Amino acid sequence: SVYGRTAPTRTVTISAETEGRVAKINARRGVPIVAGTPILELDMRDRQASVAQSRASVADHRTAYLAQSKLKEDGYVSDTQLTETLAKLETAKAELIRAQLDLENRVIRAPFDGVLQEREVEVGDFVRSGDPVATFVDNATLVVTGTLAEQEIANINVGDEAKANLVTGQIVKGKVRYLSTVGDESTHTFKIELEIDNSAGNLPAGVTAEMVLRGG
Repeated sequence: SVYGRTAPTRTVTISAETEGRVAKINARRGVPIVAGTPILELDMRDRQASVAQSRASVADHRTAYLAQSKLKEDGYVSDTQLTETLAKLETAKAELIRAQLDLENRVIRAPFDGVLQEREVEVGDFVRSGDPVATFVDNATLVVTGTLAEQEIANINVGDEAKANLVTGQIVKGKVRYLSTVGDESTHTFKIELEIDNSAGNLPAGVTAEMVLRGG
């Protein structure tokens, strides 16, 4: 019998990848959403105009490069001139990619199927690239984490079936997904993780749970 706590299998802090003012909130806290669903959107600003301008610049430099390529065959354009024009074309392409990414990053989406746990911003807040905006969790599977005494690990293996008695009164079955191979020097204990299914979403994370393991 090992006591531990339940936790989501994944918890991530989502950060903005571009700057702007929060224009729209799309997801509510605690409501499951699928990967790719918009969580919030930043203001459009001049992003579409930047993409259009960059696309036009690429077209202009491509036309110039193709024209100079034909003139070079007749000796009217040097290799140096053609190389410079090609460099400008590649620079314009890179600028277009950056503008398109900036437009795409305006919408902050769910990285995987899960639940919006916390949201650090509201409509009207200004965020910069790298600012945390939300905490997102995958709670379709929960993990009960505890520790085993060194004399208890001999008969416990990854893949063993076990059960967990939650403090809420719920009893669930699961499997050992991890058992540390190196003990803690100060406590002489080994970390163990029991994976339990929570696809129904009715098991809480962050509560005390008792793992019941077969110890041989």
